[in-house]
Amino acid sequence: MKPVRLAVIGGGHLGTIHTKLARQNPGFRVVAVCDPQPLVQQRVIQEFDLRAVSNWMKIIGEFDAAIIATPTATHHEIASELIRHGVHLLVEKPLAASGREAEELVALAAEHCVVTQVGHVESFNPVVQQVTRLTGQPRLVRAWRHSGYSFRSTDVSVVFDLMIHDIDLAAELLGGEAECVEASGTTLFGPHPDIAEARIGFSAGGTAVLSASRCDPQPCRRMQVFGTAGAVELDLNSRSVMAWQIPADWPDRRAGEDLLDPARQTWYRENLFSEVFPTRQLVVEAANAIALEQADWLRAIRGGEPARVPASRGLRAVNIAETIEHKVRNCLWNQPLAKPLETTPERVQLPVRSKPGRRKAA
Repeated sequence: MKPVRLAVIGGGHLGTIHTKLARQNPGFRVVAVCDPQPLVQQRVIQEFDLRAVSNWMKIIGEFDAAIIATPTATHHEIASELIRHGVHLLVEKPLAASGREAEELVALAAEHCVVTQVGHVESFNPVVQQVTRLTGQPRLVRAWRHSGYSFRSTDVSVVFDLMIHDIDLAAELLGGEAECVEASGTTLFGPHPDIAEARIGFSAGGTAVLSASRCDPQPCRRMQVFGTAGAVELDLNSRSVMAWQIPADWPDRRAGEDLLDPARQTWYRENLFSEVFPTRQLVVEAANAIALEQADWLRAIRGGEPARVPASRGLRAVNIAETIEHKVRNCLWNQPLAKPLETTPERVQLPVRSKPGRRKAA
């Protein structure tokens, strides 16, 4: 089978990673990297010995598939034109800058029968793939995704930059539609929120509580999932999993009168995660999630099957992220009060009230 001719659009951090990994996959033949910056073009030529062009339009027709790793604001324009040319796409997350733009891309991809994968790469993280096997049906997802300020993706907020990974995972794990959203956050380095906290209720009955920050000195990518059969705590950086499962007879024991006995309460308290809900530590073998993502996209292109993370799933994540961002921007923690409070208490005069039953003489 002939390799799929591939163009990488965007030669920055992610574009470079995609280029390197795609060149290692015999199913792809990278024909060019497209980037308007001369210095990036020069680096591509020196590092990969590849053709570098300033605009993908110059080589349209020379590639069958493209990876879009450009700023989010450009995704809709580039992707819509490529779809009209019948080019299969892997669009880095988020799919687009707004729900309206993402919805248009979903419709276009369906109309032109183009395979469109969205770069929610955590779906290919081997650690994440352990979740439902260990928890049963998830009911509560808690996630923390914190990092320092990388000076990348500064055109979007932390919601579209970092939190959207966990939005996608939570929506996929919990199922249903997002019915209610509460969120708040703050800015620190620029015009877009850099810290955000969100609580999302889904129609299937699950809840997600998400925290994202790009102002944290301690990087963190953690997730807890509580389900009908147990719970897991995932460290997505170290690829470690701590899991405990609920014994089949636990509901009967919980209803027993022994839990009312102080001695039994002490035993449960001291042995809860050793005897009742025994925990175990799993270490998942290392795997390159982006390489797995590219391989799944290639499988979908060749087999005509849906990609694991299709455009419709990217649309769902964008819609939820847009709602969160709207609420964050309307409830920024560092927003000044409309009228500053008086800072000198001695100047504040309370109204004088006359005592009841005493009237001024006429």
